[in-house]
Amino acid sequence: MIEYLFYHSRCTLQDFHITDLDILRTAISVNEQHGLTGFLHREAGYFIQYFEGPKAKIEQLTANLVSDRRHSNFTVIGQGEMPHRLFQDWSM
Repeated sequence: MIEYLFYHSRCTLQDFHITDLDILRTAISVNEQHGLTGFLHREAGYFIQYFEGPKAKIEQLTANLVSDRRHSNFTVIGQGEMPHRLFQDWSM
């Protein structure tokens, strides 16, 4: 079984901020190292993200995201476990 988390949050950055590239670069590198896959979408002042991987890594990433000041109103849409990955080839 694989764990997943799906959330949305309000972005505290301006649209098309240079930090967007930093988020993407870091996420691709770190997610690959920790066996996490999924997607991140930013539009109209919101983030929406789905990620999947080992339970301990999902919990660690969730804690990091909740405390990240680049967004607020972190709201879980869904979480749990499933038999296989949906985004096995997507490191972000």
